[in-house]
Amino acid sequence: MTSQEVVTAPDETQSPAANEPMVEPVAEADPRPEAILELGYDAAHAEGANLDKLREGTELTLKLMADTMAKFGVEAIAPEGQPFNPDFHQAMTMVPRDDLAPNTVASVVQKGYLLNGRLVRPAMVIVSRKP
Repeated sequence: MTSQEVVTAPDETQSPAANEPMVEPVAEADPRPEAILELGYDAAHAEGANLDKLREGTELTLKLMADTMAKFGVEAIAPEGQPFNPDFHQAMTMVPRDDLAPNTVASVVQKGYLLNGRLVRPAMVIVSRKP
């Protein structure tokens, strides 16, 4: 950032429609993620629920959300199996693991996110250590 660039807080006088470009693809998606989740919830509680159909619906919903986020420059950080990087990961705890090198992400507690290459939220991870 140069000395002339200034980061400012959102302007409260900004038009309510300013975020419309990000909301439109989600709102116009057919079927909408909310509707898919509601159908999945209802189907899971139905007698003789078909788990394959529930999995398929969940996968489609996740893909729709990821595609919409990618359209606006949002990238998920899910670093399982990668070396721990404090610039993008927040270690929650360490666990002894024989099958992983020390300081490797053993599991992801919560995905992190980048917006146009800048960190918005670090991934919360569990990191391996020697037993």
